[in-house]
Amino acid sequence: MANLNAQVKKVEIIDKSGVSHLLTGNKPEAQLLNIKIVESIEYSTMIAELMVMDTGVNMISSIPIVGLEKVKMTLSVPEMSETEYKYEFQIYAIRNRIVSDRSQAYILDCVSPEAITNEVVRIGATLAGPANELTKKIIKENLSSNKRIFDEACLYNIKEIPALKRPFDVINSFLPRSISSAASSTSGARSSVSSSSSGSNTARTAAATARTAAAVVSGSAGYLFFETYNGYVFKSIDRILTETPYRLMYAYSKANASENTQAPNVILNYSFVTQENILEKLRHGVYSSMMSFFNPSTLQYEEYFFDLSKEYPQMVHLGTDNALPDNVKNLSQYPSRVIFQSYDNETFHNSASPASSGTQYPDFKKQWMAQAISRMQILNNQVLNIQVPLNFELRAGDKLNIKLPNLSVESKRKEDMFDETNSGLYLIKTISYEIIRDNTRGLVAVNNITLIRDNLGS
Repeated sequence: MANLNAQVKKVEIIDKSGVSHLLTGNKPEAQLLNIKIVESIEYSTMIAELMVMDTGVNMISSIPIVGLEKVKMTLSVPEMSETEYKYEFQIYAIRNRIVSDRSQAYILDCVSPEAITNEVVRIGATLAGPANELTKKIIKENLSSNKRIFDEACLYNIKEIPALKRPFDVINSFLPRSISSAASSTSGARSSVSSSSSGSNTARTAAATARTAAAVVSGSAGYLFFETYNGYVFKSIDRILTETPYRLMYAYSKANASENTQAPNVILNYSFVTQENILEKLRHGVYSSMMSFFNPSTLQYEEYFFDLSKEYPQMVHLGTDNALPDNVKNLSQYPSRVIFQSYDNETFHNSASPASSGTQYPDFKKQWMAQAISRMQILNNQVLNIQVPLNFELRAGDKLNIKLPNLSVESKRKEDMFDETNSGLYLIKTISYEIIRDNTRGLVAVNNITLIRDNLGS
């Protein structure tokens, strides 16, 4: 039983009139069976599930629960921390409702209040400035949120006409074209052709071998935007990967899994979801891609090539094996994906001179788009699922130091008990905090965590 004495101190549903209906305490109106709270670097909001056994009171009808009721929870694990963790969500769906005699069970699906606001708010006003500042403005003004925002300054100003998009959609549109202010100018992306729109497309594509250097920014492109218990995060992938790992190292052993489940940093179970998928990455243009750009203001057509083998050394990596395998380097010579985009620096350039001579709102799709797409894909090269005793200190976006057992023959295990290739630093992609009341096992409180990283080595 892995619980470390997790405590569900208070869970309540607050109806539209402000009346509190307790699911905990001496006289709960319904029995709370399971709690599941989820954070992910892929989610703009936190989500939660409550499984409820409703007997006698018929709470679902007597309140009644119709959606948008508040759910407040106070949870803790005293052995891990003295902190009481307080969560607030809103109900957005009721599902899996099963009725039997005078009892019924159902699941309440919940989200952060900002996720509900996001669905009814549209942004029409033009936005201008660094992406991180625009993100803070949207969260505070459009979503009316007072939650903390952990952001990283962006290098350039952008200008955006939201066209009545939702706030989260606008923020997510910033991610592939944002780059850290810590970046520096260097040589990177290669342009194969620079010409007007007339002429043979076949001839332009055949010119792929004639690559001329174009000035770009060093470091990898791409930001992440997500919500954790601490607040909203808008940071570059590189910054997240360089932050200090969580203080505890998590290790697995058969003894730990069966006997020492009260250890806070034991890995109870683990499994690898995937470890490299060449065909998928070729389809997404991870190793190499050709981007075709057309500028409607100048009628200029260009082809740019992205080569992962050139960009890989500039990226921050979690594993120690920082060199691309030779077979992957060979694949990067041949563009496996063609991307067409319009590209227009003139849109927000109010001057008689061409935008190429300098504009307040430069468009760097040519240099960054393919790299941002590739960056997100290779970050998922190795996907590892682990289960650990419940720890409310862990967050999506944290780095964990993982030690996995050496599965070699016994003589090799005596020399090195851990697998040095698959152990090491991983990034928490998704984490769930789960408290389950089981009839046979009692209280089970665990984190189920999906970890990712881009290369091997500890």
